[in-house]
Amino acid sequence: MWRTLHSEWGKTWSVRAPWICLLTTVALVVITAMSLANDFVYGISIDEVPADARMPMMDAVGPAVLFGQVAFAAFAMQLVTAEYSTGEIRSTLRGQPDRTTVVAAKSLIAAVCGLAVGAASGTLAAGTTRLILADNLASPESYPAVALRCGLLMAVVGILVVAVGALLRNAVATLVTAFAVLIGTLVLPSGLNGWFPGEAGSTFLADDAEPYAGPVGLLVVAVWGVLFLGLGLWSANRRDA
Repeated sequence: MWRTLHSEWGKTWSVRAPWICLLTTVALVVITAMSLANDFVYGISIDEVPADARMPMMDAVGPAVLFGQVAFAAFAMQLVTAEYSTGEIRSTLRGQPDRTTVVAAKSLIAAVCGLAVGAASGTLAAGTTRLILADNLASPESYPAVALRCGLLMAVVGILVVAVGALLRNAVATLVTAFAVLIGTLVLPSGLNGWFPGEAGSTFLADDAEPYAGPVGLLVVAVWGVLFLGLGLWSANRRDA
């Protein structure tokens, strides 16, 4: 396992695309959070929002992180789909015939990178939101708490996307499916969308109590990740490279 992980880690950073996707993730999260905070302050300045109104930090950071998942999904899917599109997967499987080990290594890399980029982008977004809102900020949260929640969600999302990639093997199909599962499910009727990754991730980030406690939201996303991972491993072991 260690040799496979070392090999996969080296391949990940041998090209520019992963770096671009991760930097784009951070930029999207921070810029989106800044935009939401600015809109709130602007609403106060033109009297659309009461002057004494306060905006919770996670009302800006949470949606921003959900949006940033799209760019991070592009990173995670490349760990799998890039090798199938170029045929490099054949060399990978000759070096490590155990396909479960290969998928596990890619999943671990996605999780580690998700934890790091989620924590970094969440902390930066929280800092800029606090700076922009100033006295209009309600319920400020500690940076470590925000970083932990954002990092954990991105880590689980990374595993989910790698699993979808292992199942579908096509970049476009993987990205579309990831978008539908992570973002598209937010438009489902209330009461139903809470059991899909989009709303579940939002509930976890906000640490809300509706429709369930915040940590349950992460568990819901994790269950979807396990489901796709099982399907991805089944596909990897059943189909030819």
